[in-house]
Amino acid sequence: MVEHVLTDSHRRRAPQPEPAHPRDALERLARDEWALYRRYPWLLPVLATTRPPIVPAVMALVDRTVAVLLRVGYTPEDAFAAYLTLSGYVQGLALLHVAERAEQHAGAATWDTWRSTTHARLARTRHAHDRAWLVVVDSQGGDANAAVDRWFDFGLARLLDGLIPPTDGQTDQRPGSS
Repeated sequence: MVEHVLTDSHRRRAPQPEPAHPRDALERLARDEWALYRRYPWLLPVLATTRPPIVPAVMALVDRTVAVLLRVGYTPEDAFAAYLTLSGYVQGLALLHVAERAEQHAGAATWDTWRSTTHARLARTRHAHDRAWLVVVDSQGGDANAAVDRWFDFGLARLLDGLIPPTDGQTDQRPGSS
C-alpha cells in the first residue's frame, strides 16, 4: 500500500522544473511530504519509524532529498542526517494533524472551544500571567489545522535556513522572518 500511494502521488504531481536554488528544492520536497500525511494520515505511523518499509518508492523519497543535499556539498552521512532532520520535522508537525483528526472523530470539543476554555482557566488561575505567547495563541482563533499550518510554515522556513541559507538575493518574506 505504501508503494502504491507514494508512486501514485509522485506520478500525479504536475511536472515542475527543478527549482534553481537547492533550498527551494528542499522546501518543495518537505511540502510534498506534508501533503502526503495530510491526505493519507495512516501513512505517518508507517513511515515515522526507525524501521520503515524499504520499498522502491520510499527509497526514491529519501533519494530526492539526499541528492539535493549532496549537490550543495554535504557528505553522504550528513546528507542522510539532514534528510532525517527535515523529514522528522515534517512528521512531528503532521502528528498534530493526525491527533486533531482523531479528536474530531471521537466527538471531542472543537480546538477553538478547547483553546478558549483552557486559556480562560489558565487566566483565572494566573498561570497565563506573564506568558505573552499564550495570549497570542489564544487571540489567533480558528481551527487547529490552520494553526498547525502556520506553525509548520514558520518552522520549515527556519529549518531550511539552517540547512541551506538563502542566497543574497533570496530572503524569507514570511511574517516573523528577519
